Amino acid sequence: MQARQHFYGLREACPNLCAFALFDRLNLPDGGSPVLGEYSWQKREIENYLCTKDVLLRWVNDQFPLFHQKMEESISEVEGARRILGQTSPWDVDTKVSEESLAPLFRSFYEKTGMLGQIPKSDYHFLVRYMDELDVDSEVVSVLDSIVDVASRAQSPVYRVEDIHQAIDAWQPLGQTADGTDRFEFSDSKMLGSKFTRCSPT
Repeated sequence: MQARQHFYGLREACPNLCAFALFDRLNLPDGGSPVLGEYSWQKREIENYLCTKDVLLRWVNDQFPLFHQKMEESISEVEGARRILGQTSPWDVDTKVSEESLAPLFRSFYEKTGMLGQIPKSDYHFLVRYMDELDVDSEVVSVLDSIVDVASRAQSPVYRVEDIHQAIDAWQPLGQTADGTDRFEFSDSKMLGSKFTRCSPT
């Protein structure tokens, strides 16, 4: 899995590195480890945990109070269209909310109000500000606790300035890689690691 490849590649340079990988719903392959936490949402994607009628109406009441009715109409429109097509509810755990619910809903809302613009998927996180405590799924709380646990076990290496200078002086040239990058080796293997690659100065 690509995320694991990236992580263990970085870990070669930073042995103390630990991380937490969070994915939309998928079947995670075996092979996790204590230094790399992995979790896949039970719902289709993270937007499923943000998108409810109440949250959307709170947003409208805060930003566009005159258009409360327009949002209710847009919600009913999207719900009705999916029902006619025999598709899951816009709020269902299996619905890809970002593309199948929020995108058409916001498009309908802006058309009904005559306002220009559309909210990109990358900005959907703004809905978090309109969630009440009871709107937060217990699964989200559990995932955040797991992230905090990994972060608490992270160790940041600390090097003295004189050690860094000594390490730089200890670099021995190994020649260049195929792309013209200079390669160096530490004469003192205890200093930060044994082999490094450094970009050639321009």
